[in-house]
Amino acid sequence: MTTPAIRVQIHLPYRSEEERVAAVNFIEYIKMPTVINNLPIVDGYTLTPRGRSRFQGEWLNGVKWMPDDIVILMTDIKKVDDDDSARLEALVALLQRKASLFYHDAKAYQKVIYATVNHLSRGSMEDSSIYLFKIGDLVDPNSLVRELVEPSLRMSHFIKSKIPPEFIAAIETRLIPGSFPITFRVPLIDHINVILVKEAFHCEEWAKELELSQRTLELIARKKHDEHHLKRCYFEDAYPGCFEPYKEDGG
Repeated sequence: MTTPAIRVQIHLPYRSEEERVAAVNFIEYIKMPTVINNLPIVDGYTLTPRGRSRFQGEWLNGVKWMPDDIVILMTDIKKVDDDDSARLEALVALLQRKASLFYHDAKAYQKVIYATVNHLSRGSMEDSSIYLFKIGDLVDPNSLVRELVEPSLRMSHFIKSKIPPEFIAAIETRLIPGSFPITFRVPLIDHINVILVKEAFHCEEWAKELELSQRTLELIARKKHDEHHLKRCYFEDAYPGCFEPYKEDGG
């Protein structure tokens, strides 16, 4: 059975010493399953920290982008039966309130702790051989996003139709050369992986618009080949330079 899950990305301000103390203490709190997983509202769910990234984000002050150091904490929330959207929303709100309390205790007051939520449908995609793209594989997100926002290929039209329109609108506003933020890279890669594995691709039809690489042609010619990896090769050929080339040894 596929485990319904969402990835919550909590934006933790990290500018002053007080904010850094609050962020570190909240992250340590989340890492203690005996504490967080015993909260009444969490009953039936598991919360698993997946990673954190520190970077200089930006916020729009009128017409000017202002630097804003933050830490992004990524936490997966899973439940073993049907998705309960209302309870999941309440759980995300609880995490935001908990983070706010840590900032309040550190005298680093925050009106709002922002969180972005991305629904995951990987199932067996936890297997790295099927989870086709990793975050580090995306080397030119701006070119990829431009093609998805204004598709010129039939493959791009298909990919765009499977991604929530509000997410497409959000990433379109972040097309800043060299600074496409991790908060958007993570859900973008998740969407692409789900589409590549779960959706029926019209590879032979779409290939007519592409210049296929020698590697892709050799993979097609094999009597036995991995369909998931072939999809990735088609994808790399459709968006040249956007991804690190696939290595058959899993690298």
